[in-house]
Amino acid sequence: MKNVTRSVKLSFDEKTYNIICKQAKLDGKTASEFMQSAILEKLEDLLDYQDAVKAMHEFDGKTVSREEIMKELGRN
Repeated sequence: MKNVTRSVKLSFDEKTYNIICKQAKLDGKTASEFMQSAILEKLEDLLDYQDAVKAMHEFDGKTVSREEIMKELGRN
């Protein structure tokens, strides 16, 4: 499957844009690369959060002690 790249236009006030450019330079990235990585990181955080919420709702309240786990693994 061919990787398709899409362009997106974002608008920032001057102060915000300067902060983005400064941080991008510190990270050795272009402003575009910095914004792309920041957006991807935010999306990963959101997916992790959604997974955690789902796991909490599926949790049955039963906990297992370290000793029980070690016994199950045969590592008394």
